[in-house]
Amino acid sequence: MSGLGNWWDSVELWVTGLPFVPQVVVVMVVLVPLAAGIARLLDIVLAGALRLIGRGDPSVEPEAGVVPEQLEVEN
Repeated sequence: MSGLGNWWDSVELWVTGLPFVPQVVVVMVVLVPLAAGIARLLDIVLAGALRLIGRGDPSVEPEAGVVPEQLEVEN
């Protein structure tokens, strides 16, 4: 664990030693894909959790005039 901490400290010192514009570029190149990946992962996990508790995809609307007991559940 100390090896990971030392590596992170060296990366942090390297980034903070850069001029402002390269700092922004490096942070954006790393953080934008990382944040997008985390958001996608959370979306998948949340959709699965909602499906497990019986809350399906809200974009799928039941047919008009059909009460919930008449809907066929797809497994």
